[in-house]
Amino acid sequence: MRNLAIDCAGMTPSVGLFEGDICTAFEQAIPGENSLCSLSPLIQKVLDGERKVARSAGSPPPIDLISITYGPGSFTGLRIGLATAKALAYAWGVPAVGIDTLDCLANQAAENSSANGEKCFIVPVLNAFRKQVFSAVWKLDGQLKNLIPTQVRDLDAWCNDPTQGNDEQIPIRVLGRGLQVAKPYQSESTRFCDEELWNIDLQMLAQLGKAKFELGEVSTAEQLLPNYIRASAAEEKR
Repeated sequence: MRNLAIDCAGMTPSVGLFEGDICTAFEQAIPGENSLCSLSPLIQKVLDGERKVARSAGSPPPIDLISITYGPGSFTGLRIGLATAKALAYAWGVPAVGIDTLDCLANQAAENSSANGEKCFIVPVLNAFRKQVFSAVWKLDGQLKNLIPTQVRDLDAWCNDPTQGNDEQIPIRVLGRGLQVAKPYQSESTRFCDEELWNIDLQMLAQLGKAKFELGEVSTAEQLLPNYIRASAAEEKR
């Protein structure tokens, strides 16, 4: 299966092409480069880098599946990313799978913790601005289980109780770019994951997309929508 993985939830878009679990091509925007200007060229570079021979009109689509982070994250990045993914899915006639940004981060942390056989809470967090964060709570105990889905929380409330009342005495692993603006009041059990885990790993994104595809949890181009979690500041002023 040729799986095109796209992440536009953060400030730096990235695109990868996967054959099964093997990344065959990868491109990432220059930090700070606008998603509007960079995404389409990134996708083109990925497809050109993988293409061995010229494809004639009417030939099979270059991919079988599109896996994309659909939120929460940058409102602008998500709008551009999802619009691009919808256009490609429609043009190629292929399914698409949207993956929650925090679900992807939690699975990355779980994969890292599982190597150590650890039992812990996993709390991914992103900056939602306006003194708020996007957060979710997961528990890793042999398997990864979602306890509290992605939601918006006031920054102070999250810092005081990142696991939202889940007080089992096990380690808490926190990760994500939200840690740049908010850190939970640390206890002996709280640990911050390495910063390399704070960004979306396209291989994990592709794996989650493939898993959903195999379960039949796919979207048509029309059904693929961003998950902003809340309205933007401009929308709230209307």
